[in-house]
Amino acid sequence: MIPSPASIRAARPRAGRRVASVVAAVAAVAALAGCAETSSAAEPASVAPAAVSSGRASAPAVPKGATQALQWYGFTNGPAGFVVPQGLTVVYRIDQPNVVTAFFAASEGPQLAAWLAAQLPGMGYHVQGASADSVVFSGPAWSGAFTSDSKISALTLRRN
Repeated sequence: MIPSPASIRAARPRAGRRVASVVAAVAAVAALAGCAETSSAAEPASVAPAAVSSGRASAPAVPKGATQALQWYGFTNGPAGFVVPQGLTVVYRIDQPNVVTAFFAASEGPQLAAWLAAQLPGMGYHVQGASADSVVFSGPAWSGAFTSDSKISALTLRRN
């Protein structure tokens, strides 16, 4: 069937509207991408995989059952005096002046949650809530949370 001139004229505005919609959508995505680039450039983040074997070989010996400061795991930021049990496996870290996050092996989650709930008060932190797999706490200069599931566990500390 050959379209009539009237149906061709009626179809043109719809096609024009579709083109305008597509152009508007592309412009919106480009604007959002520009904003994302600007914000990430304004605040560069230091995100690095944790050094596992090479970092541990040069670390000083710590007695079994002792604790280690976050700096031992390669962090340059974070609260002074904050420790975790020795021998944890840090699989990834985010190290920024205002927030640090350590990702641990999932298998260490439940034990680390229990350890943190018991030890945080001795480090000057108030435990606001705790369960078998998570802890939320606050302190005078830093606050934080720990959580875990079957795939990974993570400890985040942020400046107040």
